[in-house]
Amino acid sequence: MKKIFFSYSRKDEKFALQLARDLQKSGVDIWIDQLHIRPSEPWDEEIEKGLEASNCLLVILSEFSIASDNVLNEINFALEEKKQVLPVIINSEIKKPFNVRRLQHIDFTSSYKEAFDKLLTALEIGVESKPLPAANDLNGKWLAKDQVNPFDKNDIYDLLFEFEIMGNFVFGSIKKTSVGNRYEQTKAFMEGKFNDGVISFYTIEQGWLGSETVTFKDFYYGAKKNDEVRFNLQSDRPWGFPLQRFTAKRQ
Repeated sequence: MKKIFFSYSRKDEKFALQLARDLQKSGVDIWIDQLHIRPSEPWDEEIEKGLEASNCLLVILSEFSIASDNVLNEINFALEEKKQVLPVIINSEIKKPFNVRRLQHIDFTSSYKEAFDKLLTALEIGVESKPLPAANDLNGKWLAKDQVNPFDKNDIYDLLFEFEIMGNFVFGSIKKTSVGNRYEQTKAFMEGKFNDGVISFYTIEQGWLGSETVTFKDFYYGAKKNDEVRFNLQSDRPWGFPLQRFTAKRQ
């Protein structure tokens, strides 16, 4: 099965993410930086890995992408490695880069549905392809009980996650409740993404470093399997933070 690498300008990310979601719903295996590169991972290295693991490059052509050195480098890499390159045009006024002018392209400047069906055909995927299985559903509440603060063994708490999926994006919150109800905190999480059973997001936290208040991020990475999500928790706290592993179960 083909794995599709998305090459695009960040100024076209709204279209790129919509197209990526629609392809995934049709059962297409895609790679796009915003869903596959986690915070703190080296961008250049992950892009190279994504390119090498893919056998087709889908390049979104606009006035922004044809001026992007990154996009042009990705096209050149794919052509040199003899991977399929499939241009998708979202601006009919542009002049296509020289090295893709003779390639079949899909024109999305008029009917999105017609162009999308042509794209599936070009990718040799039937228009009636099935959507992703419902097993990837993450909506609802998930509970991780009896977590221990690594800096205070007497601080034991439960974490209640509440997720809502929209495409490959996840929205929601974490409620932290101490055993004995000594305190309760609720945090909304940021940049939630869910793809192929893997979820990632972070929360923004505050703490004390000496006499100063500092802001830091806690990064959550989870793998869903049946009615469990197995999490790794990392943090960029300036005083350090040991890797935490725990499991949340569907409620």
